[in-house]
Amino acid sequence: MPSNVGYINKAVSFDDTPKRFFMPVAVPLGQQSREVRTANTTSSLRKRLDNRVVEREVSCEATALDNIVSDAKAAGVQEPVAVWIDVENAIGDVLAGGLSSFKNDIFSVYVEVEELACWSGQRLAADVDKYLSVFKIVRFWFSIIRINLIISCHE
Repeated sequence: MPSNVGYINKAVSFDDTPKRFFMPVAVPLGQQSREVRTANTTSSLRKRLDNRVVEREVSCEATALDNIVSDAKAAGVQEPVAVWIDVENAIGDVLAGGLSSFKNDIFSVYVEVEELACWSGQRLAADVDKYLSVFKIVRFWFSIIRINLIISCHE
């Protein structure tokens, strides 16, 4: 990894309070279900809409995107700030916790979104576009598959 790129693996939401995550433990497989290895799951702040997926609730410390960016700047990270967000469809929570950073620090965002809802309360691609457009961050690449990747930058 280049020296000017940092990788931060944290639970990110709209504030600094512990959050409840939903981890799949069994997923549908035809008329049956199969167990999921917990080392390879996609936990989310959002519960899946498919009630055939058996999920276990876990609690986890979380932080807001604004705090991550603020901590990085305090540690000497120079602007501009680019972020890659992959939060298993809890993007609305992460965006809500990044208001100051989107206004002042973040110039580029790479985020996973979907056009079809799979989780409760999920923000879809159009919702994310609308939110980021307030900060003059616009999409410049779009995939035609179900999971869409937005790479965006200020106009």
